[in-house]
Amino acid sequence: MARDWTMHTRSRGDYPIAGRELVAEGADLRVQVLSLAAGQCVPWHYHSEISDSFVCLEGAHGGRDAGAAARLSAPGGRALRGAA
Repeated sequence: MARDWTMHTRSRGDYPIAGRELVAEGADLRVQVLSLAAGQCVPWHYHSEISDSFVCLEGAHGGRDAGAAARLSAPGGRALRGAA
């Protein structure tokens, strides 16, 4: 049985963020700029079929993987979170 690799829009959860900009989208790639104001965060979650890559563009980015210690990135810092 052939697998459908088309990108699908899933529920984005119920949390506020300052902004979301779609930069590029293809059959197997989506690039977005998510802007978070002071105090905003994306709640911990997982993906079963995709990986997230993060690049801190300005300010500071704090992140945490399940069961891991918090980490903080300065502009230019990168993080990768793989599929569960």
